Amino acid sequence: MRLRILWMVLGSLCCAAVYAQPLRVCVTEWPPYQYTRDGVVRGVHTGLVVEAFRRLGMEPQVESVAWERCWNELAKGRYQAIFSASYNEERAARVLYPKTPLQRVAYMAVVRKGTVWDGASLAALPAPLAIPRGYNVGRDLRKQGLAVDDGALQDRQNLEKLVAGRVGTAVIEDAAAKLLIRDMGLGDKVEILPKPVSEKDYFVVLARQLDGSSAKAQTLLERLEAVLQDLRKERRLEAWTREEMAL
Repeated sequence: MRLRILWMVLGSLCCAAVYAQPLRVCVTEWPPYQYTRDGVVRGVHTGLVVEAFRRLGMEPQVESVAWERCWNELAKGRYQAIFSASYNEERAARVLYPKTPLQRVAYMAVVRKGTVWDGASLAALPAPLAIPRGYNVGRDLRKQGLAVDDGALQDRQNLEKLVAGRVGTAVIEDAAAKLLIRDMGLGDKVEILPKPVSEKDYFVVLARQLDGSSAKAQTLLERLEAVLQDLRKERRLEAWTREEMAL
């Protein structure tokens, strides 16, 4: 036990030396995983990521912006990390992914009440499929030849478009869909179909360079990976989920 505590202290000192500046992290609004309340970014993944960096002796500054802007600003050096991001090869060329994800989540089809879908073919879902701009799942569905509407920035806007009849299906992560339907009072107008449209792992990712150094970024990635594994063993995701659901 004493050896483990000593290791954590030394790891914190090392990471502070690797990147001494405040670590700027960007997210987009995606309740219950990350959202802004009273000017502070909160949520299940926010709690998990902030805890991870604090264990490394770092105090992240988390800001919520539009998803595309988040990626563009990271490329310019304004941010050093992003969460929660699914994997694709294009992103992997721009950022560093740890091996351990924050969580695996399911994207569901939200449709107007009374819609029938056999679950066998995504092409049979009412089109177009609405997904926020810049989301990886939208890109995947386009590759399958499906009509995708990514004009909105957030899931809430897509639910509004669905109710108004401007889109056929809103593709939204399961927990986020349930929370939004409840908060928007749409339980009598829309429903979540039972079979997932897609399932993906979501990560916190790092810029490929810190202070202009790829070696610093790689060192931080390795130490972050070790902490993420510890958090998984300690079931901290479940703890943050319980805390968030209690709010």
